[in-house]
Amino acid sequence: MPKFSISIMAFSLLATLATESAAQTLPADIPLGIVCYSQKSQTWAVGYLNTINGNGTATYRGQHTATLNADHVLEPPKDRATVLDCYGKSLDQLRAMGRLIPLQRMPASQ
Repeated sequence: MPKFSISIMAFSLLATLATESAAQTLPADIPLGIVCYSQKSQTWAVGYLNTINGNGTATYRGQHTATLNADHVLEPPKDRATVLDCYGKSLDQLRAMGRLIPLQRMPASQ
């Protein structure tokens, strides 16, 4: 009898965790990618969305790694020179420059 109740408790816990994680929503204004230009090397670079943290920050990876802070500004790197023109700019500025790749959302199946 105790094994049966432990199984029910475990199933109940898993169902609760699954329901809670399914309730999370993806922020609407986070782009899939950010396009930057390097004047030094005369090349374009694209950083693709890697992670979105609970505090609203997002990490982009490509040739370089970049962090979009909670205020939606692309932070300059702390460990190297800033060679890309998108660092220090907000999402609104990058959007106006045509530098964002939107994240296409699929409607939930019903």
